[in-house]
Amino acid sequence: MPTLRAATPADLPAIAAIHAHAVRHTPAVFRDEPLPQAEWAAWIRSDHPTRVAEVAGAVAGYIAARPYAPGYSGYDGMAWVSVYVHHGARGQGLGRALMADLIAACRARGLRELVSRIARPNDASEGLHRAFGFEPVGVYKRAGVKFGRQFDVALYQLGLGEVEPG
Repeated sequence: MPTLRAATPADLPAIAAIHAHAVRHTPAVFRDEPLPQAEWAAWIRSDHPTRVAEVAGAVAGYIAARPYAPGYSGYDGMAWVSVYVHHGARGQGLGRALMADLIAACRARGLRELVSRIARPNDASEGLHRAFGFEPVGVYKRAGVKFGRQFDVALYQLGLGEVEPG
């Protein structure tokens, strides 16, 4: 069983390595180069929910919720979800454990909507999101280009609660 907890600065190398593998070997991230360490450090220091799954004392996956549109107050309470599991630890239920943990953390913070973008094909990620009640709400056709190919991007959304009347 994994240990789930909030990410700390000490987790940066493991998180960055998991993400870098996805950047280099999958169409899940439409970047040519991994994020610079400074960006990871700022992300970890921010107040955005970022959780890790540890297996045998090592970070084997992470999940994060980032503001949907910073600076646009109408989108407050809405967050993008990103989930990544180390390529050697897939199929062990870590994505499910991380998603359940993040959803609980987001509810506790009063977030109202979670959204995800998933490059297709990615049956595992789409299945994970559906298992937690995320609904498909659209597809960007040929939205991303990686490895000389175009990829559709599926959009998923999960409602966590209604806005209190103000």
